[in-house]
Amino acid sequence: GKRKTKRKPQKKLKAKLDTTFNCLFCNHENSVDCKIDHANKLGHLNYLDEPVDVYSAWIDACEDVNQRKRLERSRNGREEVRSPPPASYDDDDD
Repeated sequence: GKRKTKRKPQKKLKAKLDTTFNCLFCNHENSVDCKIDHANKLGHLNYLDEPVDVYSAWIDACEDVNQRKRLERSRNGREEVRSPPPASYDDDDD
C-alpha cells in the first residue's frame, strides 16, 4: 500500500476586534469609532453625540464665553450698571 500523507496544518485566523462601540455615557448604538494607525503607533477615537448633547455642549460653551466677558468687564472697571425696572403704577382714576 501507499503511505498516508500528513495534512498541512490549517492557518489560524486572527479574530477581528470590533471597531465601533456603544457610548458608555448615553448608550447610543455604534456611536464610538476606533481606528489604529500602526505605522505611527497612534489610536484615534471618534464619537458621535446625541443632538441634545451637542446642544448642551453649545449652550455650555456660550455660557463660558459670556462669563469670561463679564469677568473682563469687571476687571476693567466697566461693570454694567442697570437701572431698576420701572415701577408699576395704577392708572385708575376711580
